[in-house]
Amino acid sequence: MPALFVSGWLFAAGQGLARVNTAQLRHLLDLKPTVWNSYARRSCVTTGACVQMIAAIPLLILPFALYNIAMTGVFGGGGIAVLDSQVMSLSMLSGATWTMSFGDLLIVIALALLFVEILKATRTSSKTLMDHLLSMVLFIVFLVEFLLVGNAATQIFFILMMISFIDVIAGFSVSMRTAGRDVSIGL
Repeated sequence: MPALFVSGWLFAAGQGLARVNTAQLRHLLDLKPTVWNSYARRSCVTTGACVQMIAAIPLLILPFALYNIAMTGVFGGGGIAVLDSQVMSLSMLSGATWTMSFGDLLIVIALALLFVEILKATRTSSKTLMDHLLSMVLFIVFLVEFLLVGNAATQIFFILMMISFIDVIAGFSVSMRTAGRDVSIGL
């Protein structure tokens, strides 16, 4: 029976979801402690590969996912009307009331994540290319959804898509500039 173990939860086909500890998992998998310990030493957690894999994922996938989840109705109501729902409001010293809608919050989150993505582009490593490639794939997914899905034809989604485009262009530009500087130092 195929099963997937993630952070203390066991997902088994046809069995649903069950909370298990490490001893129970060893028993389920019928592994000897020495085999289990050698597996743990090679796991991505102990080698640091998990952090590198997660670091390659474009952070702008978060506003993309939040937008699509909001369209399904998880945050109430569903559809485009969710974007106009008020998230917070503040009374200003001038007496005016400043409000922020869910769509505005998505844009603010995307801009903050764009800053982090540009900082990630300044790294010089072999994994930078994978980061740029995944950012390009995310932009293409944004574009396809914008063109083909009715609920994505909003100004909020268009702005999120343009932020993703800026991430792609800035990422490649910063990386090329950084690589050129690294090469010219030796001359």
